Amino acid sequence: MLTCLGLGSGQFIWLLNDDDAISHNAVAVILSAIRLYPSMPLLWARAASPSLSKPLFLDSTCRSSWTEMNGDSFLTSIAEWITFCPSIIVRRQNVSIPILEPYLGSLLIPTALTLHALAQENKALVSDDPLVFPQEGEIGRYDVFSVFTHSIRRVCAPFQHRPFSPLSLEQVYKSCYIRVIGDRIYNWPLSMYSSWNLMRYGLRYMQFYRMYLPAMLRRFWRSRHFSLKRITPSF
Repeated sequence: MLTCLGLGSGQFIWLLNDDDAISHNAVAVILSAIRLYPSMPLLWARAASPSLSKPLFLDSTCRSSWTEMNGDSFLTSIAEWITFCPSIIVRRQNVSIPILEPYLGSLLIPTALTLHALAQENKALVSDDPLVFPQEGEIGRYDVFSVFTHSIRRVCAPFQHRPFSPLSLEQVYKSCYIRVIGDRIYNWPLSMYSSWNLMRYGLRYMQFYRMYLPAMLRRFWRSRHFSLKRITPSF
């Protein structure tokens, strides 16, 4: 991803994953926004719900209306979607590869890029209609429980009070913890490190006690029971 950012030569760079689709008029809508706001550091293409019909979404025509937001309004509105790479359209002069390198290993380079671009001028332009159609990825490719607890806080930490408020960042943390993890708590690989991060960052949220802790205990019991069955000799 850093290599792609470094090779970008246009005024703006749009990062797209290989498994996500865009509305058929998305490029025209984005170009019209760039013409109206050529100095905007960050444009954000809203994403549709993965549950929507893909053919219907791709054939639909999106409006070309956008809303300008300050940093706190942006974080509150976008919340957990701040980790979604294909929504990012960033002005190239606001991209700094050396500033992003310390975030390698967090799996949240797109989030760091968004926050750095947003913090420079404390404003962003957000599409009123969804322009990107996300696809559900494969299960278990990364430690989702640690990324959306420990890593998201690590990436956001340098931006406390600069210029974002703790309340808006807390909205990001809470949405990641409740919405992203809640969809995966029963079926994604769960390690001891993942469990520690779920507990460490979730004690303040009722979701941990009502849903995550019981799910973790059930999963631990099932894995222990399965292991005992495998080592018990049969006669």
